[in-house]
Amino acid sequence: MSVPMHHSRSYIEFGVTDLAAARVFYKSAFGWEFNDYGSVCSGIRAPGGNGEVGGLNPGSAPSDEGPIVLLFTAFVGTFIARISRGRTIRGVVVGVVLVPSLVSVVWFSVFGDLDAAGTMNDAKAAGKVRMGGARNT
Repeated sequence: MSVPMHHSRSYIEFGVTDLAAARVFYKSAFGWEFNDYGSVCSGIRAPGGNGEVGGLNPGSAPSDEGPIVLLFTAFVGTFIARISRGRTIRGVVVGVVLVPSLVSVVWFSVFGDLDAAGTMNDAKAAGKVRMGGARNT
């Protein structure tokens, strides 16, 4: 089995209502070749014919949600490596999601409020804002 390329499509599965018509359409539209499994499904052959990169599934009708897509990215490898070195999923979530979010909230609460107060004070000093927020015309 080959190693997936970073940011490449690993697998895509389309729900179809007419398997034969879908095979004809995708072959003419994209030049895809298929492994035929009868009326059960069709596998989309990988470029070069080595393996499959997806399939057509007549058991799952097309929907507004779109096809099932699986992607490979290096971040997944990093995530797994962090966990496998003794870290827990909770530790990764706290360190990567919660702590930066909390720091951002504190940062913007302190410095965002100071900037808004400074802007209002500058406007009052310039005579553009009266008490109650009404503008001088």
